[in-house]
Parts: sequence; structure tokens; C-alpha cells
Amino acid sequence: EAGFDLLTTANNHSMDKRMSGAVRTLDVLDGLGIDHVGTYRSAEERDKIYIKEINGMKIAFLSYTYGTNGIHVPEDWLVNRLDENLIKSDIAKAKALEPDFIVVMPHMGNEYEEYVRDTFKNTAHMMLNAGADIVVASHPHVLQPMETVEITEENGEKRTGFVMYSMGNFISSQTTPPRNASILLNIELEKVGKNEAFIKKVSYVPIWTQFQNADWQNHFVVRSVYEMLTLPDIKAVVRSKDIPRLNDIHHETAMTLLNRDIPIEEIQDEYVFYEKM
Repeated sequence: EAGFDLLTTANNHSMDKRMSGAVRTLDVLDGLGIDHVGTYRSAEERDKIYIKEINGMKIAFLSYTYGTNGIHVPEDWLVNRLDENLIKSDIAKAKALEPDFIVVMPHMGNEYEEYVRDTFKNTAHMMLNAGADIVVASHPHVLQPMETVEITEENGEKRTGFVMYSMGNFISSQTTPPRNASILLNIELEKVGKNEAFIKKVSYVPIWTQFQNADWQNHFVVRSVYEMLTLPDIKAVVRSKDIPRLNDIHHETAMTLLNRDIPIEEIQDEYVFYEKM
């Protein structure tokens, strides 16, 4: 009901309930009509590249995880691992199907680090150079930077790729800074004619996970920072002690993603990171 159409199921908790739990997850998602990539019930299912046609554009989605918390994976096809050869092979298979975009969602990055280590940057760039257009990573639970990357193809043509290293938490019980801040990431894609498809725009909405309301009652809900800070009577909705945190989130997201501060007097509901002119 919140609008999720596709979930990546490859992460370090994929095997928490062993193989039966991993398979049951897929059965439940199928029953809800939610698509999924990253874990599978068979080799045949894993080897089939997931492509979705959306508004006339064909988009391939791939997903991988760095590990499963040391829990044994009994079949190679059950959980996609963050293996360079596997990733390159899958991207090559996807490219052969001629999608307009290839999106890779790796579960990688060190928890609670607010910067990107070179090893994870190298992995993301490897994916782009192999043919991915968009890489959206997860795992650190805190916000990390994003970037556009100019890729030169073998024929000399250039294209713009995009990487989001970590959006932080969406909704969780991690209530302390910086883990209670995040963003909604918007990526606008455009296709012109039969062959030209490109990233048109990337923007973000700063969000905050509220866990207690103004009456100090448990109340877990995702809030737009803009909507909270522009309320006529914010103290009717938010605890007084949370108002400084909302201001901090606005500042921190701008510094992390735009490398500049934005005065609170100039607050917007959404900020543009990249736009193709």
C-alpha cells in the first residue's frame, strides 16, 4: 500500500531462517504481487534476467549481497553474491536483451560509516563500466554520498551513470542520529525515439523517522523534513527536542549530497542533484 513494486531480497539477512525462510519470503511476496530480485528458488529462476517494461522503457534489475552473516548458503543459485565475475556475466546477459537501462542494487558498505571506502567505489564503478546505468547500494544504515560518472564505451560513445552509495534507513528502530535520517531518492528516466535513453534528473527528499509523537507515545512514521519544519504548529506533532534534529538533518543531507549548506530559510521539499540539460 506504500507503493513498493519491487524488492531486492539479497542482503546479509537473507539466510537468517535458512533456505526455507528464504523461499517462503519469495512465496509471500508473490502472493502480494510484489516483484523481487536477489534470491531465488532454482537455478533456472536465478539465470533469468528480470526486466520490467515501465512507460515504454525496458529496465533490467540485478541484486547482490556481500555476504549472509556467515550462514552457509546450500545452493549457489539461492542468494546472489557480490562476485565480480557473476556480476559481469549477468550484466552481459542483460545487455544482450537490449534493455534501455540496467539497474544494479548491491548490498555493500560498512555499517554506520558516513563516507565511501575506495573498495565500494571501485565495485560500483566496475558495475557501471560493465554496462550498468544505475547503481543503488545499501547496508550502512546512514546516508552516504552519491555521484554521476561519465563512462566511455568501447566505440567511443559516452554515457552518464549514477551511483547512490547509501540512502540510510527508511523506517527502522535505529532512533539515534545519524541513523534516523535518510532520503527518498527520485531518478527520472527519459527515452527519445527508439534508441536514445538517458538519466534525465536525480533529486532527493530529506526524511526523518519519528519514533515518538508530541505526547511521547511510540509512533514510528517516516516524515518529510520539509513538511515538518514548515508546519504552522510543529509542536503539536513533534517533540520539542526533535526540532533541532530536523534542522540538523536538513543541513547534513545538503552537505553530504550537494557539498554545500542550504539556509533553513531557503528550505525546499525536494533538491535536485543532477539534471541533463
